[in-house]
Amino acid sequence: MKRNKGFTLVELLVVIAIIGILSSVVFASLNSARSKARTASVQSTLRSVMPELQTCADDAGFGWTDTNTPNSTAPTGGTTFACHNTSAGANAAKAGHTITWPTLPTAGSPAWAYSRTTGTLAGNDYVYIATGENHTVTCRFSTGACDAN
Repeated sequence: MKRNKGFTLVELLVVIAIIGILSSVVFASLNSARSKARTASVQSTLRSVMPELQTCADDAGFGWTDTNTPNSTAPTGGTTFACHNTSAGANAAKAGHTITWPTLPTAGSPAWAYSRTTGTLAGNDYVYIATGENHTVTCRFSTGACDAN
């Protein structure tokens, strides 16, 4: 009797099922890694505005939603100035300060956005917060640190 060499249909289906299960595990862990990478990116991006805020405080400027700042809405990345001159109106940059709030990643669900702020630059208790992908990044002017959770 002649014997055929090869795999049966059942064996092939089992192998394909195993490969499918393994690939779903890999893709799930990749999504988690992407989310963590975006959170780290936001943390770094928000930290990058700290030197501008320090110079702004030294020049008696005001930050986003700082006391007496007319621009009380959340900043738009790339267009809202980080340092305001309150006597010139909403979103008017203080002289010598042209740095804008950084643009946050739009990937992820929910997308990253500026959330709120408390305190004042002059009082050295200024805190600004961004949220996205069920994470929060909180930056404290007094310590110069941005922490994620």
